[in-house]
Amino acid sequence: KFKFQLNAKARAKANFHAKPSTLQTIDESTSLSPSTGYPSDDPARYAPLLKSWENFYTRRLYHRIQDCFNRPIASRPSATISVLERVSFDGNKTMSVLGPLSDLADPALRASYLSGRFYDVLPADPPHHPRQRVVRTCLNLGSYNYLGFADDWDATCKSSVLSSLTRRRLPSSASSPRAEFGTTSLHAEVEAIVSSFLGKDDAIVLNMGFNTNATILPTLASRGDLIVSDELNHTSIVNGARASGAAIRTFAHNDSCDLEGILREAIVWGQPRTRRPWNRILVVVEGIYSMEGEYCDLRNIVDVCKKYGAYVYLDEAHSIG
Repeated sequence: KFKFQLNAKARAKANFHAKPSTLQTIDESTSLSPSTGYPSDDPARYAPLLKSWENFYTRRLYHRIQDCFNRPIASRPSATISVLERVSFDGNKTMSVLGPLSDLADPALRASYLSGRFYDVLPADPPHHPRQRVVRTCLNLGSYNYLGFADDWDATCKSSVLSSLTRRRLPSSASSPRAEFGTTSLHAEVEAIVSSFLGKDDAIVLNMGFNTNATILPTLASRGDLIVSDELNHTSIVNGARASGAAIRTFAHNDSCDLEGILREAIVWGQPRTRRPWNRILVVVEGIYSMEGEYCDLRNIVDVCKKYGAYVYLDEAHSIG
């Protein structure tokens, strides 16, 4: 054992003092060549990136119909929109925006565009778009534009929006939550207008209807409370109820009799296991159910809630005014 240790030290010392010319060099091309013998050199050993159905769908279906999706728009999201025409030169694998009709080599294809009922051309807008572009005028069924600001905001609110940035010298973003330093004079003014319109003492304005339900419900209800929700309430209400930590029950859509039965049972039995009474019971409904377009039976639901001492949370995103 002692002799082996001496020999190992001698070999290490000899290698350390060896001349540079005796050192072996590594050829990078040899180490990276497919002939190294490692299993990773064989592409057949790798797992496929796509499943057989995904590969079939991409090659045989999606590439043939992808011009129906991801349509680029070159206008405001108003009642009608200008959809840019796209062409493909590789079987729809890639799509290119069509410029002027002169880019089309086929005269018959150019004639079909010119005779089209919804054909239009966007003028050049240098430096971003130095050439004309062919568009198709389409009916817009996929944008929220309840108040028409996307159509004629030049006439409805452009002066007010720009004056808030110039005359009042307010930033485009408060850069802080409302609860801290994000409340500006414009927030207080619009909340006063909303509360006056509704005949209420005060109001709070949020930036989005979905966020209103998803953030307000957890502040009104928590563990030990009961939320009784209409079975067809919007997803934002469902998410807000789940985030609150309160117990959740659902009643049949717009059925005040079913609601009364659930409230009576909840009051009699109380909370699970402990049978203590609920801290509060909150009944959540919509003024107009956005997915069905049906009116809420508000009068009977309010009567039932008053009878059993439950609060009513009314989502009027589609019914106010």
